[in-house]
Amino acid sequence: MILHVYSGNLFGGIESNIVAVCAADQARKADGDTRHRVALSFDGLLAERLREAGTKPEILGRVRFRYPWTSWSARRKLLRLLHDPAIKGIVAHGSWAYKLTEPAACKADKRIAFWNHDPFRGLGPLESYVVAHPPDFLVANSQFTAKALEHAFGRAVDRVIYPVSQHRSIDDPSQARARIRAEFEVPGNSVVIVLFSRFERLKGHSVLLDALARLKSAPKWNCWLVGGLQKPAEFEYMEELKRFAKSAGIENRIRFVGHRDDIPAILAAADVHCQPNVQPDSFGLTYVEALAAGLPSVGSDLGGVPEILTPECGRLVPPGDADALAVTLSELIGDESLRKRLGERGRERASVFRDVHKALASLESLFAPVPEGRRDR
Repeated sequence: MILHVYSGNLFGGIESNIVAVCAADQARKADGDTRHRVALSFDGLLAERLREAGTKPEILGRVRFRYPWTSWSARRKLLRLLHDPAIKGIVAHGSWAYKLTEPAACKADKRIAFWNHDPFRGLGPLESYVVAHPPDFLVANSQFTAKALEHAFGRAVDRVIYPVSQHRSIDDPSQARARIRAEFEVPGNSVVIVLFSRFERLKGHSVLLDALARLKSAPKWNCWLVGGLQKPAEFEYMEELKRFAKSAGIENRIRFVGHRDDIPAILAAADVHCQPNVQPDSFGLTYVEALAAGLPSVGSDLGGVPEILTPECGRLVPPGDADALAVTLSELIGDESLRKRLGERGRERASVFRDVHKALASLESLFAPVPEGRRDR
């Protein structure tokens, strides 16, 4: 049994990965007992999604490190969980979860893996803690993050495990396309560019709008920005984007969709995926989901994105270069056959990153019995 520990107060790619792992674990119940449990600090959307997938998370209580008693309380609950001999190891997702979990893992004499999902520099109080108290195992979510971990820890990572998301298909994509386009009042011949993510500045919404402003004379495009707002800074960012769209004269072609649970239908109704990051993203599940839906994808040439997008399925542009992005989007908007070719190859490319059973096997093999016992940390 592996215990996954995470905060659980937000929902994005990391959370989607945890849900997918647990859903796949639940699906193989017929083969024996489940092998994954989850402990969360916050009882939020992630906890809700896990329950829907059949995994009941353990809620440790809200933790704020600036209030030490909150972490003490959560660690006591963790220790009680770790007394279960069935738990053979712990996976801490990110630096925050690792700092919370590592003292309890030491007391319980349980091996712990640090699954890093972000660009890692070993700086700041959280990352510095991980370096000063190294884990038994280092797990990276891409080759990009693996290199950063190897530099910070001076050793090779134990696993590179690409994050996975649940396979969400729809019975009739053409029907979904018609329904969503009717809902959003978009003509059938319009080329829809979609960006679906959290409203974080690094995702490049502003660069996308800047590029589209250069294409406002082109008659056949619309843009959908899909994603809920979870932090005050995200509300501020969205208002900035709205002001820019208005000043650029493209506000009538930009739709701020908000949170949606029907992302497969949204993707079926779109034609191009574009997320032009302005800072390195460690991986990018949204690119994989877009490719799996048959959309050509456009991203920035930095971080983990080049590990996903190839010339056969998408395009890479220099980060922050709205001119280059406009040229790329113009080509895709104007060439339906190119979009179709890239989309067909995109489905093939996405399959490389969607093998959840391979991810489970790789993770579980970390905690297989070893003759020398728990390694010193």
